[in-house]
Amino acid sequence: MTASNLSPETNASAVMAAAATADQRPSPAELARAMLLAEKSVRGQQLDVKALVGVWQLRFTVPKKPRLKDDQPTQRGFYIPRLVQAEIGFQTQPAPTPLAIHNQLKLGPLILRLTGNAKPVGKNLIAFEFNHVQVSGGRFTLYRGQIHTSPLPPSEQIGKAAFFSFFATASDYIAARGRGGGLALWARTEANMP
Repeated sequence: MTASNLSPETNASAVMAAAATADQRPSPAELARAMLLAEKSVRGQQLDVKALVGVWQLRFTVPKKPRLKDDQPTQRGFYIPRLVQAEIGFQTQPAPTPLAIHNQLKLGPLILRLTGNAKPVGKNLIAFEFNHVQVSGGRFTLYRGQIHTSPLPPSEQIGKAAFFSFFATASDYIAARGRGGGLALWARTEANMP
């Protein structure tokens, strides 16, 4: 079956899966288009929160508010340089917030790590808050502290919280739109492959 015979959703999934591998890189415009088509095709579908559990490395982002215009993306986005390692991780935990979240940025020996709580809201939103920060240099912790944040708001006030609206979850990648309107594609790290 050639790519032209595939449905837009299947083709979008194939492009995102290719981008999640370290050795393939569809063009930024092609990947942004695939992500927008995937987002459009899953509106209203329920997110399986268990599919998020694991550690995911950020591969690609479209930081502005992209959309499709004449079937083409209005923003192209870019691949994250290999020198920078950015990851997000989700882990189940007991109530009241069913997920723990971490976000980590590594540049050489420097690591900035934020940790906190997350919870599903509605069909495909994950609201989150970070309440701890740690800065490390190599094996040494340079700073560790708490971030003063308000607790996650009730579901009806979720617009006040940070959130991701997930539109693609596969065994090797996840993709979402953030509260600011940008898109992101993460690949499962090898240490967490099923």
